[in-house]
Amino acid sequence: VWGKDVIENKKKGNKSFDKLFDAELGAVSPWSVVPSEWKSSELKMVAANIVGCKLLNGGAICASPQIIVVDKSWKQKDEFFDAIRQALTDATPYTYYYAGSEQRIPC
Repeated sequence: VWGKDVIENKKKGNKSFDKLFDAELGAVSPWSVVPSEWKSSELKMVAANIVGCKLLNGGAICASPQIIVVDKSWKQKDEFFDAIRQALTDATPYTYYYAGSEQRIPC
Protein backbone atom coordinates (compact mmCIF):
# COMPACT_ATOMS: atom_id res chain seq x y z
CA VAL A 1 0.00 0.00 0.00
CA TRP A 2 2.70 2.49 0.97
CA GLY A 3 5.28 1.70 -1.72
CA LYS A 4 9.03 1.37 -1.25
CA ASP A 5 9.53 4.31 1.14
CA VAL A 6 6.97 3.18 3.71
CA ILE A 7 7.87 5.59 6.54
CA GLU A 8 8.01 8.71 4.38
CA ASN A 9 4.91 7.82 2.39
CA LYS A 10 2.93 7.12 5.57
CA LYS A 11 3.92 10.51 6.97
CA LYS A 12 2.76 12.25 3.80
CA GLY A 13 -0.27 10.01 3.29
CA ASN A 14 0.98 8.95 -0.15
CA LYS A 15 -0.34 5.51 -1.05
CA SER A 16 0.96 3.69 -4.10
CA PHE A 17 -2.12 1.44 -4.03
CA ASP A 18 -5.50 3.06 -3.52
CA LYS A 19 -7.98 0.37 -4.58
CA LEU A 20 -10.48 -0.86 -2.00
CA PHE A 21 -9.81 -4.40 -0.74
CA ASP A 22 -10.71 -6.74 2.14
CA ALA A 23 -8.31 -9.18 3.74
CA GLU A 24 -8.44 -11.83 6.42
CA LEU A 25 -5.29 -13.45 7.73
CA GLY A 26 -6.93 -16.72 8.63
CA ALA A 27 -5.41 -19.71 10.34
CA VAL A 28 -5.86 -23.40 10.87
CA SER A 29 -6.96 -23.17 14.47
CA PRO A 30 -7.13 -26.48 16.29
CA TRP A 31 -9.57 -26.78 19.17
CA SER A 32 -8.73 -29.49 21.70
CA VAL A 33 -11.42 -31.10 23.82
CA VAL A 34 -10.07 -32.74 26.94
CA PRO A 35 -11.70 -36.11 27.63
CA SER A 36 -13.58 -36.45 30.87
CA GLU A 37 -16.98 -37.57 32.07
CA TRP A 38 -19.05 -34.67 30.80
CA LYS A 39 -22.72 -34.06 31.43
CA SER A 40 -24.84 -34.00 28.29
CA SER A 41 -25.54 -30.31 28.89
CA GLU A 42 -21.78 -29.60 29.05
CA LEU A 43 -21.16 -31.40 25.76
CA LYS A 44 -23.95 -29.40 24.13
CA MET A 45 -22.59 -26.11 25.50
CA VAL A 46 -19.06 -26.80 24.22
CA ALA A 47 -20.43 -27.94 20.86
CA ALA A 48 -22.54 -24.77 20.56
CA ASN A 49 -19.50 -22.65 21.42
CA ILE A 50 -17.36 -24.33 18.75
CA VAL A 51 -20.12 -24.02 16.14
CA GLY A 52 -20.72 -20.37 17.08
CA CYS A 53 -17.04 -19.57 16.61
CA LYS A 54 -16.98 -21.48 13.33
CA LEU A 55 -19.98 -19.66 11.90
CA LEU A 56 -19.18 -16.19 13.23
CA ASN A 57 -18.67 -13.94 10.20
CA GLY A 58 -18.84 -16.97 7.93
CA GLY A 59 -15.76 -18.45 9.59
CA ALA A 60 -13.62 -15.50 8.50
CA ILE A 61 -11.92 -15.00 11.84
CA CYS A 62 -8.61 -16.38 13.05
CA ALA A 63 -10.28 -18.17 15.96
CA SER A 64 -12.55 -20.14 13.62
CA PRO A 65 -12.02 -23.79 14.49
CA GLN A 66 -10.72 -25.76 11.53
CA ILE A 67 -9.71 -28.91 13.39
CA ILE A 68 -11.25 -30.48 16.49
CA VAL A 69 -8.84 -32.68 18.42
CA VAL A 70 -10.24 -35.36 20.71
CA ASP A 71 -8.83 -38.52 22.23
CA LYS A 72 -9.88 -41.42 19.99
CA SER A 73 -10.56 -43.57 23.06
CA TRP A 74 -12.81 -40.95 24.73
CA LYS A 75 -16.07 -42.72 25.57
CA GLN A 76 -18.19 -39.63 24.82
CA LYS A 77 -16.53 -38.79 21.50
CA ASP A 78 -19.53 -39.87 19.39
CA GLU A 79 -21.99 -38.06 21.66
CA PHE A 80 -19.86 -34.93 21.39
CA PHE A 81 -19.73 -35.03 17.59
CA ASP A 82 -23.48 -35.66 17.51
CA ALA A 83 -23.88 -32.50 19.62
CA ILE A 84 -21.78 -30.57 17.10
CA ARG A 85 -23.90 -31.85 14.21
CA GLN A 86 -27.05 -30.85 16.08
CA ALA A 87 -25.65 -27.39 16.89
CA LEU A 88 -24.86 -26.90 13.18
CA THR A 89 -28.40 -27.96 12.26
CA ASP A 90 -29.91 -25.60 14.85
CA ALA A 91 -27.67 -22.64 14.01
CA THR A 92 -29.25 -19.37 12.96
CA PRO A 93 -28.39 -18.35 9.39
CA TYR A 94 -25.65 -15.76 9.29
CA THR A 95 -24.50 -13.03 6.95
CA TYR A 96 -20.98 -12.45 5.73
CA TYR A 97 -18.99 -9.33 6.51
CA TYR A 98 -16.75 -9.50 3.44
CA ALA A 99 -18.38 -8.49 0.18
CA GLY A 100 -18.71 -11.30 -2.35
CA SER A 101 -18.19 -14.09 0.21
CA GLU A 102 -21.50 -15.72 -0.71
CA GLN A 103 -20.19 -16.30 -4.24
CA ARG A 104 -16.82 -17.68 -3.10
CA ILE A 105 -17.79 -19.92 -0.20
CA PRO A 106 -20.09 -22.92 -0.75
CA CYS A 107 -22.82 -22.87 1.87
